[in-house]
Amino acid sequence: MNDQVRVQLMSLWAAVIVFISVCYLTGGFIKSVLVAAFVLGSCLLGLGRRWLFQGAFAIAILAIAVALGIPHPERWPDLFPGAFENARALVFR
Repeated sequence: MNDQVRVQLMSLWAAVIVFISVCYLTGGFIKSVLVAAFVLGSCLLGLGRRWLFQGAFAIAILAIAVALGIPHPERWPDLFPGAFENARALVFR
């Protein structure tokens, strides 16, 4: 397998992972298709390929964690009240 075929397969795999993860997290099929198409197209064009692969991995880990039982990201502000303000205060001292 040459490098071009390997990159194409990795790009397709990243798009599939993003599609499944976004579909699970948001429940929106159209959103998932659009994001996965963006990932696939950007990877195939070589635009930020490394960042997209890392992002696909991070989204997949988040989807797995939610499936295993941590609260859905929509409930995170309720679990950590004031966390956003505290983080902003730390960053913008």
